[in-house]
Formats: sequence, structure tokens, C-alpha cells
Amino acid sequence: EPIKMSPSWIFQITAAKNTAKVKWKKVSGAGGYQIQCSTSKNFKDAKTKTVKNISALKISKLSGKRTYYVRIRSWKKVGKNVYYSGWSKAKKVKIK
Repeated sequence: EPIKMSPSWIFQITAAKNTAKVKWKKVSGAGGYQIQCSTSKNFKDAKTKTVKNISALKISKLSGKRTYYVRIRSWKKVGKNVYYSGWSKAKKVKIK
């Protein structure tokens, strides 16, 4: 029986020079989060970052003057299995 995980959602993305700072809403019971960042809407060749117990992340080494799409999902480890929520809606950010 898979565990139902509530998806997290991004409430703020701030663009700076070659970086983006992402803040999201924490999900109770989540072991951590996966954040994906891509220049394509369908997340082809996306960079994925897995984090634990934080609610903000700075994504660096992005190309300036480009638009990136960012999405997030929560995960939880039970025994040897890892369960994921669905992905959040993607948010757009234009890098400076």
C-alpha cells in the first residue's frame, strides 16, 4: 500500500545574478524535498537537487538572461522504500 504524500508548493522564487532562490511550504511528515530546475517546460535535461529539512534553496550556476522552470515534490523514507508526492506546478523565473 503506497503512502499518500501531500505535494509541497513553491511560494517564492527570487532571481539574482546566475542564481535563483526558491522557498517552499514544508509538508508535515516529509523526510525531504526534491527540487527540479530546467530551461524547458517539460523538464527535459532537468537538474534535480534532493534536500532534507529545509524550506529554501539557492540554485546556482544558471545562465543569465534565460528563463528557468522550477518544481518541487516531497519524499518520505519508510523502511527501505522511498515514497514521493506528485510534482508541484512549475514556476517560471527569469535569471538576471
